[in-house]
Amino acid sequence: MSEFKKFDTQSVTNYWNVRLAKDAVAKEFGENTFVSVTFVDSSRFDGDEEMWVEANVTKRNSALASYLEKGDVMGVSGKLTMRRWGDDNDKVAFNLRNAELHVEPGLLATLKERGWTPGSEELKGTEKPKGKTKTAAKGGKTAEAPKKRGRPPGSGKAKIPVEIDLDDDEAQDDGNDEGEE
Repeated sequence: MSEFKKFDTQSVTNYWNVRLAKDAVAKEFGENTFVSVTFVDSSRFDGDEEMWVEANVTKRNSALASYLEKGDVMGVSGKLTMRRWGDDNDKVAFNLRNAELHVEPGLLATLKERGWTPGSEELKGTEKPKGKTKTAAKGGKTAEAPKKRGRPPGSGKAKIPVEIDLDDDEAQDDGNDEGEE
């Protein structure tokens, strides 16, 4: 059997008209704050099981997400992952990483009434992680914030400044005199 080489597939899972099952939760980890929302992927068919999904919202949407409450309806998209846990790996948790929120204008108006300001990075509330972190349990030290992944600064597309001279005195003649009087 050949060995499978892992790579990052660029897939996105979209959920539309999801109703939040809990209020949004903002959690602090070191210097970073993450916001997660929980919803249930359900169906009207009796044979389908409900799937509880926790979506970790991107930093861009985190301020807005912190004002979401149980019962709010919106769209959510991101990378769906599954994690097995428990004594015999018999339990499964579903997570939507790098989740983007798709909010209808009616809900935006409700969020503004709750205190959210467009363009603000202020979060509604935060909570410290419960219990000890892995690092704290081993050596009594506090956990460090996770390192940011991605491209190093300056490795993206170069931005080249363009200068345009709008002075007509030095305009060059292209030699085409058609249509000029």
